[in-house]
Amino acid sequence: MKYFILGCLVFILSACATTEKYSLDTEISSKDAATLHFYRTDTYVHSLNPETPYTYLDDKVIAKLRTGMQKIVKVKPGRYTVSVRQPMLFMPGLESDSFTHTFVAGEDYYVRYDLSNILYGPHTQTSLSLTSKEDFLNKK
Repeated sequence: MKYFILGCLVFILSACATTEKYSLDTEISSKDAATLHFYRTDTYVHSLNPETPYTYLDDKVIAKLRTGMQKIVKVKPGRYTVSVRQPMLFMPGLESDSFTHTFVAGEDYYVRYDLSNILYGPHTQTSLSLTSKEDFLNKK
């Protein structure tokens, strides 16, 4: 009975932990793709939290960004929804922010994720937004 319960627990946890990863079509060239630079600001808010937020592109996991990290992803041109989900027990939980944008081939886009505004009130949410290259380089 003990092994049956342990087996069920492992099965349930592994089923909950599987998420579909984003992968670019191998037949698309770099000039025919839009480049998305995802980055998380370097702030002390949640910097010691072992659970990192999940970044999604149309319900496919792009990355788990710790404080100050970045990830570059190439996508086919088109309309996508970018979202962030806060983890609960190291698994994707509730969506904290999202936006939809049409990405154009050959363009660079800088997607900023920031938790620092969470300190300025009980009802503020995280910030996920498109920013400039200067903000990306300065991690602002």
